[in-house]
Amino acid sequence: MFRYRLRTLLIVATAVAVVAAVIGSILASFRPVSIRKSWAGSRAIRQVVDSEQIEIELSIDGTNHGGNLLSPGKAQFLLWLKTAVKDVRPMKRTVLGRIRFGGQSSTDWFVLQINPIEVSVQTPNGTWRNLDRKTLETIVVSSEGVDE
Repeated sequence: MFRYRLRTLLIVATAVAVVAAVIGSILASFRPVSIRKSWAGSRAIRQVVDSEQIEIELSIDGTNHGGNLLSPGKAQFLLWLKTAVKDVRPMKRTVLGRIRFGGQSSTDWFVLQINPIEVSVQTPNGTWRNLDRKTLETIVVSSEGVDE
């Protein structure tokens, strides 16, 4: 009789452990991954840091704006980018602009509108959201007309 109770206890303990592992896995999949903690995000940040020239073209209220980011603008852009999280379900969005990096091997990024206050950045290694649109507009407008 004691043997059956022990077996039942072990079965119940194993079932509880399996259910807890499944629930933990599901909850972890819904947690946003910061751009700084992701391998692909680290590559995106490294591309910004290593780039000698960053040119941003952005459509603001139907008007095209653009400019080259120098050191202060590049630092602001990097701080802005580091607030991003991985977009695990990117949807069809409107392209607001393009980010070009100096160098032959670099690939352009696209700025996509999520809603009136939030944008995402699409890189070759993923899409990153949770980025403030007004901050990017301020960075772009302040860099207009700036030549290296």
